[in-house]
Amino acid sequence: MVRPLAPGLILALAVCAATAAGTANPAEKSDYDFNAALIAGPVAQPAARRALVPIPRLGEWLEGAGSATPFTVERVGAVKSPAGKALVKAFAGRLPAAGLPAEGYLLEVGAAGAVVVAKDDAGALRAAQTLRQLPSEPGACPRLRVADWPDLKWRGLHVLDSGPDSLPRILRLIHEVLAREKCNVFIYEIDFNYRFDSHPEMAAPGGWTRTQVGELVRACAEEGIRLIPQINCLGHQGWGREDPGRLLTVHPEFEEIPDGKIPQTQTASGDFYCHSWCPRAPGCHQLVFDLADELLDAFQSDAFHVGMDEVFIIASDACPRCKGGNPAEILAKTLNEFHDHLKAKGRTMLMWGDRLLDGKATGYGDWDASTNGTAPAINMIPKDIVICDWHYDARDSYPSVGIFAKKGFQVWPTVYSSLRGARAFMAASLGKPKVLGVLTSIWIPADRMTVALLEEPPAQPRRRHGGGEAGISRTAATGLAEAWGGPEKERIAIRPEKPGFLDSVTVTMKPADRDAVIRYTLDGSLPGADSPRYTSPVRLETSATVTATVVRGKAVSLWTAERTYEKLVPREPDGAAAVTPGLNWAVYLSPEAGWERLPDFAKLTPDKSGTATVFDLAMAPRAENYGVVFTGFVEVPRDGLYVFTLSSDDGSRLMIGDQVVVNNDGLHQMEGVPGEIALKAGKHAVKVLFFQKEGGAELELAWEGPGIKKRREVPASAFWRP
Repeated sequence: MVRPLAPGLILALAVCAATAAGTANPAEKSDYDFNAALIAGPVAQPAARRALVPIPRLGEWLEGAGSATPFTVERVGAVKSPAGKALVKAFAGRLPAAGLPAEGYLLEVGAAGAVVVAKDDAGALRAAQTLRQLPSEPGACPRLRVADWPDLKWRGLHVLDSGPDSLPRILRLIHEVLAREKCNVFIYEIDFNYRFDSHPEMAAPGGWTRTQVGELVRACAEEGIRLIPQINCLGHQGWGREDPGRLLTVHPEFEEIPDGKIPQTQTASGDFYCHSWCPRAPGCHQLVFDLADELLDAFQSDAFHVGMDEVFIIASDACPRCKGGNPAEILAKTLNEFHDHLKAKGRTMLMWGDRLLDGKATGYGDWDASTNGTAPAINMIPKDIVICDWHYDARDSYPSVGIFAKKGFQVWPTVYSSLRGARAFMAASLGKPKVLGVLTSIWIPADRMTVALLEEPPAQPRRRHGGGEAGISRTAATGLAEAWGGPEKERIAIRPEKPGFLDSVTVTMKPADRDAVIRYTLDGSLPGADSPRYTSPVRLETSATVTATVVRGKAVSLWTAERTYEKLVPREPDGAAAVTPGLNWAVYLSPEAGWERLPDFAKLTPDKSGTATVFDLAMAPRAENYGVVFTGFVEVPRDGLYVFTLSSDDGSRLMIGDQVVVNNDGLHQMEGVPGEIALKAGKHAVKVLFFQKEGGAELELAWEGPGIKKRREVPASAFWRP
């Protein structure tokens, strides 16, 4: 059936898709102005043609201006209109042999309006999410023709709770980021921050209400996103020795007493990571089941994520209930109890998979696998549990995916902040039996991703690399888009990758399809059929943004590749005369709650000061809640471009003179972020700012440049102080 939709009625398409799945009430409406965001698109840009996210699998820009209205939708196998038939014919022979997959759609924006041929309601919604990225002003909407469908069934994001006060920002995240990236699963780790009725003593002051959660439910339903709540069970009850978390604060009798023999003592702050509840504590699991049931009802969810990662304290010798017990058997009994409870209610159970892997046999170690005896539990639990298999670093192999699949589990590979690691894990796991898709975890509160992607300007110019929450958020968005898939044959590799140059740089453009014709621009605008054709390497002597695409006749590919190159002027050295080896440092103690980002140290009074030979944290007066500012000079041996990599846990920033070279701010594990700067030989004023909240604390500065071919730690001989 052909259904013309006026602009103001596109919302009905989203609600129709959600209602068909039984997850939304069309009479209910979120306070978020979904309709305005849908029509206007998340970001206003003057250019008519702009990159779509994710890049559709097939299609091209067409000549002339189009119109997004009227908007008509037809179903595959029931196309009646001439425009719909013409659209199907345009992609004849180019679609999968089995036909358009689930969530797939064909879309054409023409002069007389937009036409969609969708596989299902979800496909119609994905088409609308693509359409709303286009300009809506009269005469500004470009013509295009698209065929698209996902590579992966499950494309998810996992976030930490940011509280109900952040609801407006979470709604923006759902409507303006997750919908754009075509995410279809959203795991919200609410833990115990809810005003529970079943156990009033567990009701969190200022926690989520059922009405507030209902706003999340409606927003996700409108966007075709499956919403799944999470409580982190067993481990991760609070952080550090002083914070047992809400459950163990209210019910201290549930705690598993640590015995000091746990692998967490190797890497956590001093000798402790986080508390755990005892799986044999009377009444504990029944209480958590009651709370989980309440959340499932509020979230209207068909699944529940029980967490259970990094459970280090289990079968403790200091626990009178568990002493002498078998860790694997205790864990398996807990998992079976949770599984049976959820299955009886018709819900699917999800969990992190690290405690089911042998850290030594797999080579993963004691964080994303187990070295405390829990791994044999993999043979003692039901196979319909969905395993979220998380590994964040790039590795030569990921044996865990095959291990879980061979045991009969469905596997959901989970990635984090390293885009290189994410791509390596995805390449090693996707397409294998039992693999559902990709889950991206950000391990920061949900509203921070909104701030990083939609509210804050880029932390640094293009030639430098952002880290911290902004980098994590960008990696998550990229991972979601790549989980959907894209036009492999249209991809173009622009080289070199390093963005800075001194005198000139020679740029090459290599298409995945060797027969493709590449058109390009040097001013950041999108190339068209009349743009210069790439035939040989392009020499740049001034700063430029190279944008390239594939053109076939007058049809311009939807895929664009872009890289910005900046001509840098080497910084003059500072007039450092009377100096001695080393660096000055000043330590600042943070308030009890700790910092989550670098403070303005200039407005604070240091609690302690001294000197060091390198960036060493040995002077730290305590394991948590402090900051350090290092100052001095770094001496570079030759004129040229230098890449400094600042690695830290938690946040840090590198400045040379008054220029921010690396921003690695925010709460995160040990993570290295590179930044590039042109320097003349000599001594340059350097400042490194660092803060530590909790957990591990590390700081390291490495460099590469003229005469330093491989990245290595900056030696003590390069540092000077007044």
